[in-house]
Amino acid sequence: MKKIITSTLLSLVLSMPAIVSAHDDGAYYHGDGAVAHHPSWMQRLSDDTRLNKMSLVGSHDTLSFHGGDIVQTQSMSLKDQLESGIRVLDIRNRHINNKFAIHHGIVFQHAWFGEDVLKPVVEFLKANPSETILMNIQPAHTEKDNTRKFEETLDQYAADYNAPFWTPTSLNPTLSEIRGKIVMLYKHFTPRNVRGIHQSQLSGGVPDYTMDNNWELHEQWQGVKARFEAADNGNHAVIYNHGLNASGGSFPYFVASGHSSPGTSAPRLATGLTTPGWKDSYPDFPRVNCFIGICTIAFEGLNTLAADYIQNGNIQSRALGLVWSDFPGKRLIENVINLNVPEYRMLVDQRSGLCLDVKYAQTHNGNDVWLWPCDGNAAQLWAYDASSGYVKSKLGKCLDNRGQTYSDGTVGIWDCVDSNNLRFDLVGNTLRSRNDNNIVLDAMSTEQGGRVGQWQHHGGANQQWLWRE
Repeated sequence: MKKIITSTLLSLVLSMPAIVSAHDDGAYYHGDGAVAHHPSWMQRLSDDTRLNKMSLVGSHDTLSFHGGDIVQTQSMSLKDQLESGIRVLDIRNRHINNKFAIHHGIVFQHAWFGEDVLKPVVEFLKANPSETILMNIQPAHTEKDNTRKFEETLDQYAADYNAPFWTPTSLNPTLSEIRGKIVMLYKHFTPRNVRGIHQSQLSGGVPDYTMDNNWELHEQWQGVKARFEAADNGNHAVIYNHGLNASGGSFPYFVASGHSSPGTSAPRLATGLTTPGWKDSYPDFPRVNCFIGICTIAFEGLNTLAADYIQNGNIQSRALGLVWSDFPGKRLIENVINLNVPEYRMLVDQRSGLCLDVKYAQTHNGNDVWLWPCDGNAAQLWAYDASSGYVKSKLGKCLDNRGQTYSDGTVGIWDCVDSNNLRFDLVGNTLRSRNDNNIVLDAMSTEQGGRVGQWQHHGGANQQWLWRE
């Protein structure tokens, strides 16, 4: 009887559908609207940061929305991608009738290079001059009915839209050279007036990968992981490229998510293998739905695997390079962005050179902040979260405007609860109350122990706060 029951239970486990429970860990996003709010995250980086020392999220086939699951690689509009923190774009242009039609392979994406690419990019950079955008530009499909070369049409677009393409002075510019500009990456044409960095100067070029079937996903991840390790330990004189994408025998959404269907919270697909029988198979894939010691081995998407790998501290260097993704989610985007700067840093008053400091390092609600000589202790370390607006102290509290959004208002610390009193916007080097952007954090003294409060914005040095490690 015992054998019959065990056999029956085992049969039930093995006959379970090849789909496991709903899954959404924030690394994959197949929805409308911006998934995060990081329009000006580069303002946290120093001007002398060189391109090869940055970690940037890119969208593979940036405008590939049409053509079904085998073709679609993104769900956010270009504007929403930029708002979310993506800074590397992949634009494939079919040269037709002296215009650039956006394509993914042979599939027209119902978009054009001028109105649908350059216009929103130029508008974004005007609104966020601290940022730079890398743009991979290359021919797609076949040329048709043109009276000029690809590069001549590119020059005309740049002139028509007053696009601020960076004029190369080196292959590794500083951020100060490229803030507010478009850095072109290119191949398969010879630039004329609009110039940039040839893909041969990047480690691996712009990645395009294929998979014959879903079961090659683990092998694909091993390749990504090896390239991550090479970037972390390698020659940082080059810019590394990492593609979290593949197509061919698998849908792009599956490669990114491991899901059975495109939805952000769709269930993972099961590999068909279980443990303990296949315990050594697909070691980086999750074991789920365990029952009487038998677990299903589910697929895991490259977005999640990469986000986890970064989040678990495996990248010691901040210079991961360019990470191209299909359907990037908030957690993936933010994990890559956060490689560029330590989470917690000092906030230095530009006028006095003193640091924003939690008074006596005491963490009770309502304690004041003041100015104190910078020594990097926990009371002087802060992290800014653009999405929530929180300015978080490493002591575990948040900066609090106490609802006093007026000149001479006070500030202190409080538990990081859901309150508008704790929300600030980082605009340039100013910290502005989200309740009233005309009221900013203000150093009211130049002395040790000097008061920090709020005042109407006037642009003075005592309202400028500089991030320092």
